[in-house]
Amino acid sequence: MMESRGLGPSGRSPTSRAGQREPFRLPVSFGGGARIVVMGALLAVLVFLAFFYESSTTTVGTGSAVHDAWEATPVPELDPALLAEASDGTRADRLTTEPQVLRHLLEKSLDVSPAVARKLGMPERMVSVASLRQSVPTYRGRYLWYKGRLEYRSPAKAGHPVSGYDYYEGRIRTAAGEEVLFVVSVPPDEEVRLGTWVRVEGYFLKLRDAHLPEPLDRAPLLVGPQLLRAYPDWQAVDALEPDVLARVRDGEWADGRLVPGADMDKLLAESQDVPLWHLASYAMHREATESAEAWKDVPPFVTKEQFDRFRRGEVPKGERFRVMGTFILARVMPADVNPLGIETWTEAWIQVRDLGGKTIPIWLPGRVGREWKRNQSVICRGFFFRRYQYRALEGQVRWTPLFVAATLDRFELSGDPLTNQITYAFAGLVLVVGLVFFFMTRRDRREHQRHAAELVARRRRRRGRADPLAVAPAAPHLGE
Repeated sequence: MMESRGLGPSGRSPTSRAGQREPFRLPVSFGGGARIVVMGALLAVLVFLAFFYESSTTTVGTGSAVHDAWEATPVPELDPALLAEASDGTRADRLTTEPQVLRHLLEKSLDVSPAVARKLGMPERMVSVASLRQSVPTYRGRYLWYKGRLEYRSPAKAGHPVSGYDYYEGRIRTAAGEEVLFVVSVPPDEEVRLGTWVRVEGYFLKLRDAHLPEPLDRAPLLVGPQLLRAYPDWQAVDALEPDVLARVRDGEWADGRLVPGADMDKLLAESQDVPLWHLASYAMHREATESAEAWKDVPPFVTKEQFDRFRRGEVPKGERFRVMGTFILARVMPADVNPLGIETWTEAWIQVRDLGGKTIPIWLPGRVGREWKRNQSVICRGFFFRRYQYRALEGQVRWTPLFVAATLDRFELSGDPLTNQITYAFAGLVLVVGLVFFFMTRRDRREHQRHAAELVARRRRRRGRADPLAVAPAAPHLGE
């Protein structure tokens, strides 16, 4: 019986009759030409990996790289039982304020910073007074805000629950003509006078009616820490004013070196002023009115020569660039009161491979989505704001151009065109060489087969001739 050359039932290789283990054999075999092609392909892969493949030391992260500045901030907790004592169902209820509830909110509101206010869920847009009146139980105890002109402010009043504080009552009128009452703990700044624009943030206590100094009907009452200086809403900035951007002192180039300016190391929280608002409004306007096609001819920020131009101060503030790279991280923080209605700012960092892996900061009005992950490809349409000096994680003081953009967008990073062309040309050359070897090997194999067939035919012809040394068969005996 012929032995099988496959694996036996036990999964082990069978042995020969002589007791020797036979070598393992693949179930398929390759001819000489196929082996040449496989070897050529392996050679091509090895050469590509050695000379053309750029291995990435980082991978796209699995978690969000966007962090809120108020994530770890503790928030005060209100007493639901005390809040339940507030009543505004009738006019008699609305003519008075429950003193215990007021004292409770005055005490708790002192612990509310801008970051805490965001964590408390303060909305980014004003809740209309009409909507609030329709859902008073829903909004009671919520942290809200309103902006308008200051119409009344009382002198300091005693009776604050926290020692060392007085409280101040007042009224504002919004741009829509809605009246809002407030009670705050911190005395307003000297610049806050009657008729100026202010913003009040605080816990919504109840609806109030009043006879004096003017009649009021169901006006919201907020209890917060202080009045904030505000601004009337701006129209969108559709043209940059160089004089406004020139107020930023970001150093100068002198004697072959960069001399830092007073504003060069200011963080985003410290830079929220007219120049930043001006450029941010312009960026948002361009984003809303221009298509992506209009940016195709805008130069990308990818060369060392461009970087040196920023260093020497040769790039005008407000000039636009396409900044492309990989997303590293972003931090969302509360915005100061501003004329653009911006409630949060985002500071994002992008690593630009073409600049040797340098990280570039981007300031964005609003917040980016938490779906952003580390090392995702990103592009932004940025406007140069100023030179920015910062301290790296290693402790070194560095500087970089700082851009303002309206949004961040994803895109696929493409390789260097020249590298791609060389790679494709090399792959084509290897393919051609492999095909040449294949056809040469097939031709040699056919010649070998033809020569072997001729030898066999020649032997057969020789066997067919009479052999003179052969013995003739014996004749049969008679009688058999």
